[in-house]
Amino acid sequence: MTNKRLLSIDILRGLGIMVILVIHRIHYHWSGMQSTETLKTHFSGPWMPFIVFVIALLTMAGIFYFMTGIVNAYSMYSRVAKGKSSSTKIMMFGLAGGIWIFLMNYVQRFFFMNGFVAGENGEVPKYPVGLLTGCIQDSANVTFRWSQLTEPGTLSLIGLVVIFVSLVLGILLRDNYQEKINKIHLILLILAILSIGLSPFSKFYLRPIFDIYMEEGHYFKALGIGLICREFGLSPYLGYGFIGAALGISLAHGEDRKTLHRKGLYSAIGLLISGAIMILIFDKTDDFERGAIGTGICMIELGLFIFILKILLKVFDYANEQKIGVRQQKSRGMRRFGMLALTVFIFEPVVAEILKKTIDSIVGTNWNNHLPLVLLFGFFCLLFWHLLLKQWEKVNFAGSLEWFTGRIMLKLIKKKTGKTSFNELRTPYLS
Repeated sequence: MTNKRLLSIDILRGLGIMVILVIHRIHYHWSGMQSTETLKTHFSGPWMPFIVFVIALLTMAGIFYFMTGIVNAYSMYSRVAKGKSSSTKIMMFGLAGGIWIFLMNYVQRFFFMNGFVAGENGEVPKYPVGLLTGCIQDSANVTFRWSQLTEPGTLSLIGLVVIFVSLVLGILLRDNYQEKINKIHLILLILAILSIGLSPFSKFYLRPIFDIYMEEGHYFKALGIGLICREFGLSPYLGYGFIGAALGISLAHGEDRKTLHRKGLYSAIGLLISGAIMILIFDKTDDFERGAIGTGICMIELGLFIFILKILLKVFDYANEQKIGVRQQKSRGMRRFGMLALTVFIFEPVVAEILKKTIDSIVGTNWNNHLPLVLLFGFFCLLFWHLLLKQWEKVNFAGSLEWFTGRIMLKLIKKKTGKTSFNELRTPYLS
């Protein structure tokens, strides 16, 4: 494979953000999600474990951590291999990009985050709402919560994955790196195993320290611990980034398809079997073992992502040029979401609340109690964004966060970022 933009990655990223648009509406607008009791009532029966697993799979944003590793490694290797930049310079660019995304996380959490203005039984909400989103929901009750700072979010973890992968590859992609591909893969695999394997330990031993810091008001100390052990912490999700980085290196290096297929297949099967074993042998009533079960679920999730990517690569990147051209045009709408994923992710809560308020003023709020109607609302939000992005493309997405990020990076580091390659929506991907 030549070093071109991967069509399958834009499609996978687009699919991920499109699913989040719909699932978030169920999570934050359906009354059945208001408490543990209502959730059990609606999700009782033999299908309950499957439904809960699917919702968890689609809301944990694991696919974005996996893709972040792929894209970052693919870009770094390609630029170093073509002599466009040294490993040190490309590492510094990666660090700058990761820090930028990390900071954007707190803009999103403070102002735009999905969440609730009131918690179960009058308690502090488990998911506090961003200030702007909350003002649209209920301006009388919205308030800042320190957990908006101390709890890591999806964007903070994506930023940290970029930082750590950039640091590691900045070292590995030095002299004679093309002769050490297997060694690079082995190092990334070891780092991934450590990141995933330490997850139950970090949650068992560090979460009590996090809780103490929160109770005592040491919020910045809690932030440091929380970045490791909380729901969107580095362990286990940094492992997703390192596994993705190994795949990104293989793709950029032009590894033989059969070899790449075999490595991906073995990795996916190994993760699925290991995860299933952990779920079966550990006891969910024990605190530590419950964390191990959670790690097992993450391993199954990562295995499924590898399988999905393998299919997309075969369909969209390993087909003949004629088929790729046809499929490129047919997938244009999904790829718009992929290219504008950051903008959509940050602003979709506010847009959804405005649309919900408008609907409530016309038909009332009872529709929130019916899952099919909430699901329909989720697809309506998806349609709204589809139409908006389609019109926005006419001005090359000027003013979007990706557009803005590209100009910031160009000013600071004098390098154009691939995030602003919007013309590739209309021109062939093949180089």
